[in-house]
This record gives sequence, structure tokens and C-alpha cells, in this order.
Amino acid sequence: MKQQLSAKNVPHSSIHIWLMSFIVALLALMALATATHLPQYLASGDVVRLVGTVIFNLAALVGLVDNIHTHVLFWQHQNRVGVTKPGIAA
Repeated sequence: MKQQLSAKNVPHSSIHIWLMSFIVALLALMALATATHLPQYLASGDVVRLVGTVIFNLAALVGLVDNIHTHVLFWQHQNRVGVTKPGIAA
């Protein structure tokens, strides 16, 4: 059975996708840096910083997963367009 492609709109520009990849990578690095402070926040009982760090890390993770999904959709769209273009007959 053939898997159907998602009907989600795919950005038309690969520059847009790679720019967002750069931004998401920076957010992921910041999330990793904040995650190193989690034991300190747990030990001191600083609940506000702990909750804020966990929410920020989850938001960065969701952005990373969505960016990977966008890359997959763009790759599938490129392959589908490449297959449907008529080739040169030899």
C-alpha cells in the first residue's frame, strides 16, 4: 500500500527552511545550556526557574521536531515534482 503524502503546505524556498534550521539549532543549543542548570534549580527549590526551563526545553524540542518534519515534507515534494516532470526521450 502506498503512503499518501501530507497535504500540509510546504515552503517554496529551501533558503527559508535552512534559515529556520539555523534558528532552531541555536534554540536547541540554548535549551541544552539551560538543561545543565536543572539539578541546581532542583536542589535550591527554585520552582519558577525549573518550570520555565522545562517549558523552554519542550518548546525547543517541538521546534526541532517540526523543522525535521518540514525537511522531510520538502524532500518528498522535491522527489514527487522530479518524478512527474517529463524526461528527455533518448
